[in-house]
Amino acid sequence: MKAKEVLSLLKISRVTLWSYTKSGKIKTTKLDSEILNTLDGFNDKNNIVRFFTCNDYEKIKKVDALVNRMNRQFEFSYPTREIFSDKFDILLKIKTDVDSNKKNTFIDLVCNVKNLTLRPFTSYVIRYMFYENYLDQMINHIFELE
Repeated sequence: MKAKEVLSLLKISRVTLWSYTKSGKIKTTKLDSEILNTLDGFNDKNNIVRFFTCNDYEKIKKVDALVNRMNRQFEFSYPTREIFSDKFDILLKIKTDVDSNKKNTFIDLVCNVKNLTLRPFTSYVIRYMFYENYLDQMINHIFELE
């Protein structure tokens, strides 16, 4: 049974489970460290690693119990101009009539859209890439990405 299922079944929090295990209210064949490792996402027997994510790391930094249990922290930034340009080139590889000036104008506009990730960018480009004047359409409808 997974740790989340145990917590749900017992209707208790992780801290309470640890406390009950430590005090002997809950009997287990696992060591405390194994229970904590399972709850933290590390299960050596199955080679499983779990991740948790957050949008506001400042809130997590205030909870020492969480910060102390993190082995690694990864920060993913938004795509750069180069990444958008490369993705655009890959998506439009089938096109032979790409106007480099219009492409650069479009990429510049894309870079001005706040918090834009590759998924909506890719969907947007695919939506317009089969139009007759696809670059003009992409430039004229850039507001859809905002």
